[in-house]
Amino acid sequence: MSEQFIPALIDGEINPQLLKRSRYEIAGLQFCNREGLGSVPNVDNIGYMGALILMKPSQYLSLVPSLGGFTKTVNFLKTGQETLFGTPFLDININEETRTAQVKGHEGRSRMSFFREVTGDAPVPVALFIRESNFTLRARHIEPWMLELIQSGVTSERTEVSRGDYVEGPLFDQAAYLDKGSRIARISLPASDRMLSF
Repeated sequence: MSEQFIPALIDGEINPQLLKRSRYEIAGLQFCNREGLGSVPNVDNIGYMGALILMKPSQYLSLVPSLGGFTKTVNFLKTGQETLFGTPFLDININEETRTAQVKGHEGRSRMSFFREVTGDAPVPVALFIRESNFTLRARHIEPWMLELIQSGVTSERTEVSRGDYVEGPLFDQAAYLDKGSRIARISLPASDRMLSF
């Protein structure tokens, strides 16, 4: 028997079970981080590997290189032939000394372009992998200040023709991760206002 889809939000807040489950639904869309289009193993293991944030597709798209004229995947998604999606992700490097953050990688531009069209830009979960001085952190290493830093604004991903632009936040308003590897922390940012643990 396959795993059931759970709601991504409970009373408007990220469902902390998303850190441990592969299947969820939000805004009429179904996600599976094992079998969905664009799924990757690290996102399926997000409880160990990073954090989840709730982000509008338009905000995500402001942080990654433009699709330009490459819309083949978006057009395919519009046909309705694919109805199960993997969670998009961002790979962000933070510099503790300078308190800056920059997007270093991503996966999900086409899906987010499609989601923006079909949901009216409703926020969806995005997996967040955080590096510090180019060392990839695990969820147990994440601290609230790191999420606050990223939430306040980051430099977008560099391309051959762009050094990346600073995109001012707030980039998202909710995050969830396994604090110290075992306790689920759900944060509504700014984190200094409230931190909920489960």
